[in-house]
Amino acid sequence: MASGVLTIAGVWALQDIAVSTPDALKDPKNPFAASKAKQAAH
Repeated sequence: MASGVLTIAGVWALQDIAVSTPDALKDPKNPFAASKAKQAAH
C-alpha cells in the first residue's frame, strides 16, 4: 500500500515540475523530460 502511495506522490511531483518548468521540459537532456515522455507513451 505504502509503495503505491509513494508512486502516486511521485507522479504528482513530476506533474508539478512539468507545470512549473515548461522550458526545462523542452530540453531533451532533462531527465524529467525523458520521464514524462515515457509516461505519455504508455
